[in-house]
Amino acid sequence: MVCRACGQEKPATEFHDGTDECKPCLAVDFKRYDRGSADAPRSRRERSAEVTNVREDTPRPASVYLKLEAMYHARCEQPVTLTGYSSSTEELQFRCYSCSESIFLPTVAVERVETR
Repeated sequence: MVCRACGQEKPATEFHDGTDECKPCLAVDFKRYDRGSADAPRSRRERSAEVTNVREDTPRPASVYLKLEAMYHARCEQPVTLTGYSSSTEELQFRCYSCSESIFLPTVAVERVETR
């Protein structure tokens, strides 16, 4: 197989299933990826001005936001899917299939999700 990133021909064992980049090239990409830049927090004053039924010092969930048609992942801006509920921790589990990340959101935080 030929790696899409480096252009070298390598054996199939050097590739993850369903990818067209070799494992070393993927490792370099993951090291360059900055997770913090997509979820840049807004100021507390700006957050509290939008919500009227929550105390000013209560943080808002920053990993998801709500639009009229669905809930979206803040990092990749793709819709998330509800995959489960944990009654012991009272958390909803969402899955972003675009970036393969699980998001756990407490049920009490659902009313505080930002609307865009």
